[in-house]
Amino acid sequence: MCANAAVRPVPLSNTIGLPEGAPPDGYWAPIYRETGLGVHQQPTVETLVDRVRIQPYFNCEVYAVRPGLGICAEWARVLAGRLRDAEYQKTACTVFLKRLFLHQAVLSAVIQSRVRPARLRALPITSGYPFNQHARLPASRRCTVLNDLSVVIFDDAWPRHPNWMESIEIREPLRGWLLDIYREYLDRRTDGGAAEGP
Repeated sequence: MCANAAVRPVPLSNTIGLPEGAPPDGYWAPIYRETGLGVHQQPTVETLVDRVRIQPYFNCEVYAVRPGLGICAEWARVLAGRLRDAEYQKTACTVFLKRLFLHQAVLSAVIQSRVRPARLRALPITSGYPFNQHARLPASRRCTVLNDLSVVIFDDAWPRHPNWMESIEIREPLRGWLLDIYREYLDRRTDGGAAEGP
């Protein structure tokens, strides 16, 4: 059967993911209401790094959805509403991570409300590898050769870990290409550029 959406669970539950079986809190309840989502509409997922079972909460850096379902338009509508709601922002988005990842929470709820579990697929770890969490990943889930990955999410790994290329095997020609790109990135930072990532 064809999928209507393909996603990856978030790497960490942080302060956002709802534990398995927990009712929606003040952060999630308005999002659920606006998307018409039932409390336990979907099976739980396991976070990639801390391995916690949570209610569906997906990473939005790499995803695929069937365009005809209107998921992206609904995502924009619901997110705009949550951002404009001053009371919600004040009472529910009380910590930085809840403000930072509000878009991800909304997308997760929209996908759940529009895609039946049988039509939802999990993207493999090779399609959205969280390199910024590389050292924290359990050995069984950690990639050993960067060339084996289709999509790598560096996030803040480049500015935070200057020796990141030493933490994983990278074979040529990818290694040489990445080294050139990384040097270019470092030069832009040295020249006073505002670059924050690749």
